Amino acid sequence: MVWPALSPDGQRVAVTSSESGNPDIWVHDLIRSTKTRLTFDAGPERTPAWSPSGDEIVYWLQGADGSSLLRKTADGTGEAVVLVEAKDFLPSPDWSRDGRYLAYSERNAQTGYDIRYFQFASDGTVSEPVTFLGTPAGESTSMLSPDGRFLAYVSNESGRTEVYVRPFPDGAGRWQASVEGGTQPRWSRDGRELYYVQTETLMSVSVSTGQGVTLGQPRPLFQSNGLRSANSPPTYDVSPDGQRFVTIASLGEIQPGASEQGEPEPPKIRIVLNWAEEFRDREQ
Repeated sequence: MVWPALSPDGQRVAVTSSESGNPDIWVHDLIRSTKTRLTFDAGPERTPAWSPSGDEIVYWLQGADGSSLLRKTADGTGEAVVLVEAKDFLPSPDWSRDGRYLAYSERNAQTGYDIRYFQFASDGTVSEPVTFLGTPAGESTSMLSPDGRFLAYVSNESGRTEVYVRPFPDGAGRWQASVEGGTQPRWSRDGRELYYVQTETLMSVSVSTGQGVTLGQPRPLFQSNGLRSANSPPTYDVSPDGQRFVTIASLGEIQPGASEQGEPEPPKIRIVLNWAEEFRDREQ
């Protein structure tokens, strides 16, 4: 179970799970403690992202002859609609808050990962994809700010993966948000904080966009080996009020050893509450 994405109201979480024997998208209702399988394609489906209304989910389907980004209603009704197709991987879709843009990563044989986006028309059709960043470095995991004016992403241009911020959609200028390496950026819902993962620690950076971009000193929030991943789509998400985080707990965190039947415990969703208390003593 990987790549959790909270719905805009914070009451549902979409994940990729292999419990059906294939990596599919499932939607978990955090209020009613129910889960629903959303996708049934033969190929793996990964990295779900919610529409601003919470009515649809975009995800990446890895097929036998290439990849696609598809949109489907979150209640599972109707057929999935193909938004864009490519020969290689298409991870990390992210929908702008106003519903106009969808940014994503695309693997390129010459340059590694690039960041692209397309625009939705009023009738629901999409424009031709536009390359936002396509340099010799690898750029991936693009996340649009709540006001749609900036895009956070990961790049290895310095020789290690760091999190950067650029204006969107013109891309002129950039600011480095992480300090000692970083992956998996996500914005707070009010746009005042940018989160990222440094090894097994979730970090937070304050953001001000009054005159350009001003970034604060990164500070740790909490640790979890469920966060540990190389440069990948986020393995966590943050609630709309910024008071809860959802991550994927590793088997070792859930229970060291095996269950009573001798079988390993299945992966579970982990919700971190009152995370600030964990670091209160360290700030004194």
